[in-house]
Amino acid sequence: MTQREGSLEAPTRHSLDWRSDEFYDDKALFDELERVFDICHGCRRCFNLCHSFPTLFDLVDESETMEVDGVARKDYWQVVDHCYLCDMCYMTKCPYVPPHEWNIDFPHLMLRAKAARFRKQGASMRDKVLAATDAVGKFAGIPVIAQVVNATNRSKFGRKMLEGALGVHHAAPVPDYHSKNARKRLKHLRGPSTVRGEPTESTRGKVVLYTTCYGNRNHPEIDEDLVAVFEHNGIPMALAETASIFCETLVVEAGLARLEGPERLAQLDVDLVGTNQVIVDIRSRFLFESELFRRRSRGTLSASELCEMMTAAQAEAYGDGLDQSTAHPYMWLLKPHYYGSHFYNWPYTYGLLFGLGLFARYQEDPEHFRAGYDDLLSRAGMDTAEELGAAFGLDVTDGAFWTASLDVVRSRIDDYAALAAEVGGLE
Repeated sequence: MTQREGSLEAPTRHSLDWRSDEFYDDKALFDELERVFDICHGCRRCFNLCHSFPTLFDLVDESETMEVDGVARKDYWQVVDHCYLCDMCYMTKCPYVPPHEWNIDFPHLMLRAKAARFRKQGASMRDKVLAATDAVGKFAGIPVIAQVVNATNRSKFGRKMLEGALGVHHAAPVPDYHSKNARKRLKHLRGPSTVRGEPTESTRGKVVLYTTCYGNRNHPEIDEDLVAVFEHNGIPMALAETASIFCETLVVEAGLARLEGPERLAQLDVDLVGTNQVIVDIRSRFLFESELFRRRSRGTLSASELCEMMTAAQAEAYGDGLDQSTAHPYMWLLKPHYYGSHFYNWPYTYGLLFGLGLFARYQEDPEHFRAGYDDLLSRAGMDTAEELGAAFGLDVTDGAFWTASLDVVRSRIDDYAALAAEVGGLE
């Protein structure tokens, strides 16, 4: 039987069978790693992508057999660790992705290996810190702290400490952090745009900038330069805010439709924990900051007064849903959000409830909703909140809209309570 050399067909991605025992089985995993590595070794087309491939090829070339069978399986983890799941090999380089019979999906295999190791070993504190790029950026971007962090990262002593604490090689490039990040520098893009571009047959005459944590916090000048080029050419731009809550809601609902028992309960738990933080905890921050401005207009506040205000805000927001002995009076000190811009947290609550309100409307008439959703996304950041809502017949000034959003949350809480009683015997 002959085999095709490569493929000109569009890639077909198969879903991961992450719920099966074989997915996490060591032998099955390493057998598949060896199979895929052997094909990659024979092709080497991806040598100039991420460091996973040079690492693999060096391991092969330096082995006794100069084949994959000469590489110790414990060294496979070096290849896995260098993959950051960018998907470039799958989408642009590999000629053997499905529907080719060799069925090579290198990123999915790396993800499987990482998941299998996480199930057995968990994640180290080092990995958790280095993976939390946005949280690290928020803290390191606080005024004064940013200067201290940057100065430490430029010193030999600081790099030695970083290497000892987090395993970051002392010679590895480490970017600077900026207290005035891209979102602050480009805040004029967040309101409705007065500039109207000229659409063509295939464009809408406008551009939305999705800034990453790296561009936002480490190299904001890249975002600034990009915006300057478009604005110079009369093309209006908008700065995209946080990821779409509506799309996240669709994913959660799809997961809940497939899950049962403890797995469904776990999904609801994760979802409701995040929702609780955005709706209830962020409301406590809003109450705290409102009181802060009111009192600060009369004079300087002491640390004890700030703690008292924070505790009172948490009590009002959580009510009897929180054991007050677990309240966090020093939350004002730990959250960097307070030191960057005023009422930084409130847009999260608005975004969540607006997205859930859209989902409620989607459930009422999915076909009509789909027809206008692309247009809504294209206008986000250009139009006012009222104008965006009106595109779907929504009045964001009407309390009924926000009640419908909260009803989505209520239904999940009811679902969680009933399932917890069934699965865990809770009442």
